[in-house]
Amino acid sequence: MRGRYHGRPATVWSLGVLLFLMLCGHFPNLRELVCIQRGMWCPPHLSSNCCHLIQHLLQIQPQERIDLEEIRQHMWFVEN
Repeated sequence: MRGRYHGRPATVWSLGVLLFLMLCGHFPNLRELVCIQRGMWCPPHLSSNCCHLIQHLLQIQPQERIDLEEIRQHMWFVEN
């Protein structure tokens, strides 16, 4: 909006959308994004660690998203 591009947070968002699509079979809709923002989203077929990661990837505010380096250290990757 202000003519600045924030590549790292944009990459994190893209990874979140891709992971969501791969695991849920569709792109996140508005209702799901609202639930994700509120920390109230976790379908029964996903582990709580997976839901936690997706919730931290798909934060609307870029400064609230997980950092690229933190993604690799997230418990979902450690447990899989």
